[in-house]
Amino acid sequence: MHPVLEELRKIGVIPVIKIDDAEKAVPLAKALIAGSLPCAEVTFRTAQGEEAIRRIKKEAPGILLGAGTVLTVEQVDKAVTAGIAGFKVICNRHFPGDDRPMQIWERIAKAGKPILFHSGILYGSGPWSQYNRPVGFEPLFEIPHLRFALAHVSWPWCDENLAVYGYWQSRREHNTTSAEMFIDTTPGTPHIYRREVFKKIYTIGYDIENNLIFGTDCNSNYSSDYTKEILAMDKDALDNAGANAEQREKYYGKNFLRFLNG
Repeated sequence: MHPVLEELRKIGVIPVIKIDDAEKAVPLAKALIAGSLPCAEVTFRTAQGEEAIRRIKKEAPGILLGAGTVLTVEQVDKAVTAGIAGFKVICNRHFPGDDRPMQIWERIAKAGKPILFHSGILYGSGPWSQYNRPVGFEPLFEIPHLRFALAHVSWPWCDENLAVYGYWQSRREHNTTSAEMFIDTTPGTPHIYRREVFKKIYTIGYDIENNLIFGTDCNSNYSSDYTKEILAMDKDALDNAGANAEQREKYYGKNFLRFLNG
């Protein structure tokens, strides 16, 4: 397995970094690397995000970087130029297929970068879950060569998630889309549903096992005990689904490399 993925599998966390002072970016990145956590999402919620990414890529090249809170095509270009590996998106005021965000997804696809979307119930202070149902992502199939993943198996709309994947698979088989859909298992799905959805994933008859990505749901203040709990929960779910060694290797690493690099 790729060494970065091996570390992600062991630790199960991607820190989210909000930088107010670009001078602190490199020391923080080096501290993450020294702590065997060579990955981070840098948000564009501050004006220092772009410069932080640029400095980290130059002075701490051993870290895998993603960008968050990207709201314009100009920010996409800046993030890509700075050396970002991919994007994380939460739709909380728009549907994925609305005109303005579609322009951003198209720009990201042209840059050859992947997008990890929140999908499913969205906890917060507003009625935002409506923007994150799996069917709302179907318009993305029209964007050439876009690679995107729906996180949390879209709980509580797990069956809808699998149905949308089946629709995407049919489109791909008929050569009517060049986009590629992945499913990320970042928790949010309670154990009883998670066990059930893994069983469906490996028995439904679609090729989801080739596009399934392991994930946890931690930030920089992660709990190793929580991550161990998720790993144990997934092992139980995979055992119950009858997943073999090759399928597990895809789930824990190989599929992510395809998602990341195309």
